Amino acid sequence: FDTEYNVTLEVGVKSSLLDDRLKTSLAAFYTDRRNAQVENSIAQGVQFLEFTGNASNATHQGLEASIDWFITDKLRLIGALGLLDAEFDNHSVRGVSFDGRQVAHAPNYTFNLGSEFYLNDAWTLRANLEGKDDFYFSDSHNAKSSAYAIVNASADYKHDKHWKVRVWARNLLDKDYATRGFFFGNNPANGYANEKYIQYGEPRVAGITVSYDY
Repeated sequence: FDTEYNVTLEVGVKSSLLDDRLKTSLAAFYTDRRNAQVENSIAQGVQFLEFTGNASNATHQGLEASIDWFITDKLRLIGALGLLDAEFDNHSVRGVSFDGRQVAHAPNYTFNLGSEFYLNDAWTLRANLEGKDDFYFSDSHNAKSSAYAIVNASADYKHDKHWKVRVWARNLLDKDYATRGFFFGNNPANGYANEKYIQYGEPRVAGITVSYDY
């Protein structure tokens, strides 16, 4: 495969307001990719051959914003939003054109919105919602994920300056969401016609973490 060349422009601004209680950032970027390197795979019998190839060109442009706000002494709001437009200018795989198609694993938006509540000097409660738009699993086929959002939460207890106990849960609502996907013929019932197969992200996971700082 050929060398990939990138030309990137980025501009941004950071601010601190309300006596440093509110911090924000905003950035805009533009990247011109020449001979964009992409990961591809081909099904050969029961095996997959993975390889790196070149698309002609691709353009990535978007915005990233974040906020960190102590609304009160006990309540903190944290958020981030990313908007992305990443498309191939000219790309084909085995004679199939992908001109103007979204780059794989490049959702149009991602977000994270969370809060922290400080009950007292010992207890801190946290919760956040994170998610992303749908996206193509690969640059070699048209299988896509679905948009999703998951909830995470935790509670921290501090004892003196050394001990901390955290009770936590990720994907609290046990949401099914896909992180990887494949497209090939594996089912004799449909005559081995190509179809989508997906790999899920982790289900609800919970635990307790005890730490000691000396």
